[in-house]
Order: sequence, then structure tokens, then C-alpha cells
Amino acid sequence: MLAATTIAAQDNIVRHGYIGHRDQQMTVGAGFGGVQNMVARNVPDDSTLNVLGPLWANYMVTLDSAWSVGAEVGYHEAKGRWLSDDTDPPPGGRADPVPYAKRTVHVAACAELAWFHGRWFTLSSSGSLGIAMLGHAGNTAPLASTDVAYHLGVVSLRVTGDVGFRLELGYGYRGMINAGMSFVM
Repeated sequence: MLAATTIAAQDNIVRHGYIGHRDQQMTVGAGFGGVQNMVARNVPDDSTLNVLGPLWANYMVTLDSAWSVGAEVGYHEAKGRWLSDDTDPPPGGRADPVPYAKRTVHVAACAELAWFHGRWFTLSSSGSLGIAMLGHAGNTAPLASTDVAYHLGVVSLRVTGDVGFRLELGYGYRGMINAGMSFVM
């Protein structure tokens, strides 16, 4: 009798998402804007700049009905040719375009707070903090550096289900507007 009661209680916990149940979720997405896009402050009209990303993936574990924690990794690249501030134009002429490339990889710990659960969607806010590894190449010698990687997701809309769509507004290394797919495992 005790064994049957324990099994029924565990089944109830898993089915209704109480403490003890751990949803695991993987999200992959792409963003637009963000802190790592500030590679060219004064880009003239005749310059070129090709941007890839930010692309990111995170793995989250649901602790209870509101909180999830996990880790994320992301990539961003900007390269092209433009007239930089440190290029002195010749007298009466124009400066030559300067080639430039910046690649950023970030790794961070993240947390998410789900503050509204609807029938088909969830609204949440999130934050992440970690390290960004940057590589620069331009008119000077190649340079590698590290920086703080952060992201604050003000509001995120996730369509629920085993495979869901996610749209987020925030600021940081994921970008200002993010879209992606999430997969419950």
C-alpha cells in the first residue's frame, strides 16, 4: 500500500510540475543589435559591413513553476571595409577604406523567471552573465581580448509545447531582438 501511494504521488508530481520535476529545454536563436555591434562608430555611406549574428544556444533546467537556470554560448562576427576614425585622409582627398574583422564568442550562466503562464504561451524575463572572448583584425596587428558578457531579457514570449517559438526583447550579447526555437527534452 505504501509503495502504491509513493508511485501515485511521484506520478502526480511529474504530471503537474511540482518540485522534483525537471524540464530540460534547449533554445537556439539569432538576434539583431546588441553591444557587440558597436564595432564602427562612424561608418560612411560608401563603406561595407557584413554582420553575422549574434547566434546563440542555451540549455536550461526548470527548477519550479517560475525559475529556470542554465548556460549559454553565442557567436557574433562583423567584418568589412570602412573609413575609420584613425585614418587620416590625404590633403584634399579621401582616406582609403580600412579592412576590419571582429569575432566574439561568449559563454555565460543564465537564469529565467517565468511570471505569466497562459494556455499556449509563457511570458518571462531573463539575465545572463559570463565572459566574452573577442578577436580583432584591422589596420593594426591582430588583437585578442576578453570582456564581460551580459544579457538582460526584459520580456520573452515563448509559445509552449515540446517544440516552441521564442521572441525576446532585451539588451546585451544576444542582441536587442531575439527569435528562436526551443525544444523540451
